[in-house]
Amino acid sequence: MLSLIVSSMFYFLFFVALGSALGGMARYLLFIFLPFLPLWSLLFINAVGSFLFGFFVQNIHQEELRLLLLVGFMGSFTTFSTFSYEVIRLFQRGDYVWGALYVGVSLVITLGCAGIGMYIKLN
Repeated sequence: MLSLIVSSMFYFLFFVALGSALGGMARYLLFIFLPFLPLWSLLFINAVGSFLFGFFVQNIHQEELRLLLLVGFMGSFTTFSTFSYEVIRLFQRGDYVWGALYVGVSLVITLGCAGIGMYIKLN
């Protein structure tokens, strides 16, 4: 029984890993070949990623493809797409206060954590 669970888990992890590798390579290649400044390239990647995430979440229903594209590919291509999707879902449900609060708290916490992480130097 345990071996069946483990083999099933590795089956699904394969799709996540493959999608992650492809998404990371796509992001890297876009950074190299886009003729924009780095911040504009990142904005472009996040915009395209958000569009693709929305498209995939509405149109792909097979579990393996969802793991490959939504979790793996989009997870390494851009994490901003998931953030955008979750905020839109809050707004669609009419949770405008929670949506705005989530955006504000997310920005404050993530920017703060990034700053703290950059401040700490390991010797």
